[in-house]
Amino acid sequence: MITLRPHASLTVIHSGIEAAFKRSSELEASRVQVEVNGGHVTLRGTLPTWTEINAAALGAWNAAGVTEVDNQVHIGA
Repeated sequence: MITLRPHASLTVIHSGIEAAFKRSSELEASRVQVEVNGGHVTLRGTLPTWTEINAAALGAWNAAGVTEVDNQVHIGA
């Protein structure tokens, strides 16, 4: 089986994730840092709830070109 993934530049991936964070009513986007290396995305920061942490991961996964998400966001005030 052949799987095709959309090719997207680092800027397009990063912009797509940031836009998804801003659209989410469940997420304080300014508290999450996004690093992109190819299709690999690393999320870092602190958020007050698991709901927000999961929303951050989902927003990253939904961006075009993302092949892996390393969610290192922790719960914190």
